[in-house]
Amino acid sequence: MRGLICFICFVICCRVFGFNQPEIIEDLLDSRNGFVWRNFEEEGNIRYIVLHYTFSQTYDLSKNIYLARGVSPNFTVDYDGSIYKNAPNRGMAFHAGISAFNDDVDLNRFSVGIEQVNPACVLEGGEYEDEPWNTAGRSKWDGDDKTLWFEFSQEQYEATGKLARALQLQHKIHGRFVVGHADIAPGRKVDPGPMFPYRLIFEKFNAGYYPSFDKVEKYKTLLSSLKNEDFLGLLSIYGYVFDLPTRYRSYNYQPIFEKKMNAYKAEIAVYRENQKEKPAPIKPKMPIIPPQEGYEVSVLDSFRLHFCSDAKTLEQLSSFGSVSKLGSEELSDLEKVVILALIIGYYNYDDKDLGYDEVFRESLQSFVQDPVRKERTKELDRLLKI
Repeated sequence: MRGLICFICFVICCRVFGFNQPEIIEDLLDSRNGFVWRNFEEEGNIRYIVLHYTFSQTYDLSKNIYLARGVSPNFTVDYDGSIYKNAPNRGMAFHAGISAFNDDVDLNRFSVGIEQVNPACVLEGGEYEDEPWNTAGRSKWDGDDKTLWFEFSQEQYEATGKLARALQLQHKIHGRFVVGHADIAPGRKVDPGPMFPYRLIFEKFNAGYYPSFDKVEKYKTLLSSLKNEDFLGLLSIYGYVFDLPTRYRSYNYQPIFEKKMNAYKAEIAVYRENQKEKPAPIKPKMPIIPPQEGYEVSVLDSFRLHFCSDAKTLEQLSSFGSVSKLGSEELSDLEKVVILALIIGYYNYDDKDLGYDEVFRESLQSFVQDPVRKERTKELDRLLKI
């Protein structure tokens, strides 16, 4: 009997932690040299895994940046696949900044951050041309034809995939909550950028979630029956936040406000010069920042970087056109198909270890059955059940 119990415990441990549990090198950042982490105040509140790039060439340089800026990840993954643990198990790292996803804001409180050593991008013809650390190469992406993006090495993204999956199982985190920094900080961040292989880490390690596109021909009728607002609503159900968090309003869109203020100052100067004339001129109104100005496009860009940057995906969906350039206000047909594949696929995704994401499924059912849009979404409702 004792042998049977031991065997069952062994099987459970293997299922939760896996034989491929990545080796982790402990290299805790010294919090005394900068406010780079502090202890979590609550137990069991980890519900996100946030992926980043370091915007630097080497691990040592990345560490120097962490300490100089008083920031940190929980882990850093180097080009060779080495995983460094930079904050203790219950250490709240400072990696997310001002952020929002699903029903949460300020995600440092709820997340584990994984940095990956990568200098991000450079304009074509710029520096970093032949540096020895650049082992993975650089590529262009259809959504941004002005930039060369640095790729991630196979050893690196595989280590990240294994680590992310292990953390999912440890904290019972469903796939949609493995996010990029761009997903939770639209307009402010773009990492881990369009070269990060979200599809591969899902296919190889079941880390995060990435849709398949084997049924996309069935979605064609939905391209015309659903409105643009419906597609935005579907992204909202997945977790993207279109209602601009209050703390973003002065931080993220300060340039917009400054531009309007400069125009206002010019107008008020003309007003003062002419206010004694008859009829008196109308006094200009001081501008305010519309809370949503520019933000919706930033959220769409975050979605593009995550789900519309994989070369195999773009080739597979080429009959639907191409991905829009970053900054585009309109969703292309290709992007709409990706949203439908993402939503329908995730609704029916039964994670072998974590099961269905029941909260998502309930939210989506409420969405498609809402009387306001039920006529438009009845075909979507039918496809969910196939």
